[in-house]
Amino acid sequence: MTKEIILEDKDVFLLMPQKAITKGHMILVPKEKYLIMEAVPPELLKKMFQTANKISTILFETMNCHGTNILIQNGEPAGQTNPNFSINIIPRYENDGLKLDWTPKPAPPEDLEETMNSFKGTEEKENQEKYLQEQKEKVSQKKEEEIIEENDEKENYLTKSLIRHG
Repeated sequence: MTKEIILEDKDVFLLMPQKAITKGHMILVPKEKYLIMEAVPPELLKKMFQTANKISTILFETMNCHGTNILIQNGEPAGQTNPNFSINIIPRYENDGLKLDWTPKPAPPEDLEETMNSFKGTEEKENQEKYLQEQKEKVSQKKEEEIIEENDEKENYLTKSLIRHG
């Protein structure tokens, strides 16, 4: 599928796919390849979402669309067809006939509980790591203070010695 570059900067391309699904459909892609969203560096991801938001606003103003879908297909099971993370900005028009609806199925309660427990475990681990890092920083700071204090004591001893012998 050939794509036309609409805009680019040092980090991203804004492409118009040859087989756009609505008038004005665009795809935002990082220049460096990242398979899934979790691999994209946080600053670049932030920039991409801000850019997608700006493009959406521009589409409202210039294409007179009635809405937009911001779509990420994160991994093959989610419909990702290219091995590179991207954000689709899809203008929506009343009665455009495009169906992106999905009917959610409730997850079994035991799956929800397992998910909650795994997130809690991650949060606890992150809190423990943060606590350990803070303690290491406190110890390091204390050592620096002791060295400064020790140097001050040496200087005071030398100063007193010079005064006595001066």
